[in-house]
Amino acid sequence: VETNVYPNPASNFIKIAWNNSETAAVKVINMLGVVVEDISVKGKESITISTVELTEGVYFVEVGSVTTKVLVIKN
Repeated sequence: VETNVYPNPASNFIKIAWNNSETAAVKVINMLGVVVEDISVKGKESITISTVELTEGVYFVEVGSVTTKVLVIKN
């Protein structure tokens, strides 16, 4: 699955888009390996997630089980 995450760096929200409208598990994972967002998406090819509650730092974005992108949060 090809994935795009933007804007990067992010401050208020991120949009995650992928090229498959099948059911996908979307996860945002911090540097300690803790999943801070875990959303199941069905029938869509994108999702917008608020990052206001996330602390500044580096996160990984995973769509499905193999796609990982690095995301930087700046407050």
